[in-house]
Amino acid sequence: MIHSTTFTVGEHDWRILCYLDGYKQESSDCISVFLQYCPKSDEKARVKFTLSLLDHATGAAQNRPCYTSVQLFSSSHIDWGWKKFIRRNVLEASSCLRNDSLTIICNVTIIGEPQTYNSRVPPIVKPSILYKQLGTLLSVEKGSDINFDVDGRNFPAHRSVVAASSPVFRAHISGLMKEPKKQSIKITDIKAPVFEAILLYIYTDNLPEIETLTDTGMAQHLLVAADRFALDKLRRNCEKKLCEGLDVRNVCTALALADQHSLSTLKSACLQYLSSPKALLSSMATDGFIHMFSFGVQPIYVFGFSPPQSQPLLDIFLAELWRPTSTAFNDKSVFGKFSFPLLPEDSQQMNILEVIPWLQKQTTNRTPPWSSVSCVGTSTGVHHFEICNYTLTKGRGIGKNILSTTFTVGDHDWRISCYLDGDKQESSDYISVYLLYYPKSDEKVRVKFTLSFLDHATGAAQHRPGYTSVQLFSSTSQGLGFSNFIRKNELEKSSCLRNDSLTIICILTIIEEPKTYDSRVSLKFNPSILYKRLATLLSIEMVAQFGFMVADIYFQVDGQYFSAHRSVVAASSPVFHAHISNLMKEAKEQPIKITDIEAPVFAALILFIYTDHLPEIQIHTDTGMAQHLLVVADRFSLYKLRRYCEKKLCEGLNVNNVCTVLALANQHSLSTLKSACLQYLSSPKSLLSSMATDEFIHSG
Repeated sequence: MIHSTTFTVGEHDWRILCYLDGYKQESSDCISVFLQYCPKSDEKARVKFTLSLLDHATGAAQNRPCYTSVQLFSSSHIDWGWKKFIRRNVLEASSCLRNDSLTIICNVTIIGEPQTYNSRVPPIVKPSILYKQLGTLLSVEKGSDINFDVDGRNFPAHRSVVAASSPVFRAHISGLMKEPKKQSIKITDIKAPVFEAILLYIYTDNLPEIETLTDTGMAQHLLVAADRFALDKLRRNCEKKLCEGLDVRNVCTALALADQHSLSTLKSACLQYLSSPKALLSSMATDGFIHMFSFGVQPIYVFGFSPPQSQPLLDIFLAELWRPTSTAFNDKSVFGKFSFPLLPEDSQQMNILEVIPWLQKQTTNRTPPWSSVSCVGTSTGVHHFEICNYTLTKGRGIGKNILSTTFTVGDHDWRISCYLDGDKQESSDYISVYLLYYPKSDEKVRVKFTLSFLDHATGAAQHRPGYTSVQLFSSTSQGLGFSNFIRKNELEKSSCLRNDSLTIICILTIIEEPKTYDSRVSLKFNPSILYKRLATLLSIEMVAQFGFMVADIYFQVDGQYFSAHRSVVAASSPVFHAHISNLMKEAKEQPIKITDIEAPVFAALILFIYTDHLPEIQIHTDTGMAQHLLVVADRFSLYKLRRYCEKKLCEGLNVNNVCTVLALANQHSLSTLKSACLQYLSSPKSLLSSMATDEFIHSG
């Protein structure tokens, strides 16, 4: 036997053993070659190795003989190889023997334990803070250029913000600008706390917490004010609050308000509430009941039925008016024009307590127009678990699993567990896949989940019949799935295995406990329109429509001029705030000159400040808008725009831009973007392709 010197691969020591006259008698006419493991401890090593001979004619390893094997080396089994590696006469006749020497080549690959890591994760863009910025502008009262005189109190504000919120306020401000001496706008018939809440809503799109909904409550006053100033979303918000807070004390006033301001949803909610005899009788004992008719509400509206059906309920009114102890309902003229033919003949002698059973009897078979609804809430999430180097990873043994990273759905933590050699002996020909639950307490969770493979040919999940399940997970039942998920030979022939990798897709739906709610209120709210209102300030149509330019500041960028509004721009960025403050100290009306920025980039920047949105960014070029905007966002401390651009660049990495983007990430300390670039370049193919671009040289 001849052996090589010891060489190290993956912190393990190895030698090549060669038997020129064969390892045993049966291989005496062959050369035997083995790879020997020299363990430093009892540690095992799983290895893929190839043994071949150097062909001196070509300078490369000879294809034959060339033997590859994946084996588990240990202290009890230190060598693996081939007894009949090559016949001596074949070797001696080949170009592998030159100058009476031969060279054995050994390629050794140590197969470590599978490691799971998160795929490239774009940065999370937080919700807009424009409301917070404008709210700060309102609270500190800096830069205000208009005042409102309301109920003896003075409210400073900003023309541009208020004018964008309401056509009524815009008309007020337009009139004020025509009278230069007039510095404030007087608003009548509104209480100061109500106007204060309106201003807060205009600046922040939120309201102070409305604690009580009485007949003189804040919600009712705000609703009237919202209708007056054409603040439609605030109007619907107050309508929702009143619907949710109906009780016997305020239902009549709310109904009068709904009728006066054409609030169909609130009116329907009030009528449903009063369709209960108990609620109706209780509301009749309040002052709001008489006040309701002073607003012109017809009694027949109260019941929501056609006249014949509503007659028994109208009889209640009449019976209540005739009750000797009644002091609140002495004005019979309110009901004088109505006749009640269905009332029993002796109703004048009936006590109100006698009328209720009679009313119930009349309405026994009436189906209520509304009902409660029970529904089940759900939370759904999808996780992709990619397993690379399939051929190297399989063969680790039965019961050896690979785990995905932890992912969260519905406040619960989950992982996917995959056994490439089966989870038990009877499933050794299969791949086993399970969903694992990691409970934070003893809480149980009911789940519908589907496990499937990604089909690389179609790009979609390849669903297998019967692999969707609804199960109850708990601390005692944490892993559920499929032992015989797919046969290994079937997978290896399919398009689910490509480039020696496969992807498991888990679609997970958390099934919550059923919840029941009152279906009488169904108000849907549109998303906030504050951005839309601010965007109108940038429109030149405002000049043509109202005869004045609301803008009060100008920027000169790359030879172009951009009009804007001090209050909006100053609230968005401390850098812009400093520019504007310096300009005001110098009492100059000249534009603020911004250098080193292209005009289209600054236009996108202004659009983002006003609307929290950007035009479509072409991110796949080396001079893309996203890169320029990121630099500008960093310069002006627009952190959300900075993270937004970082996210766009993470999503759009390719061989043409990855080097430029990596340099940008280093320059601006963007850790997430830097990690995404390094991960992209960790692929040898991507690295070599990127090195062939000019950007690789420029990135230095």
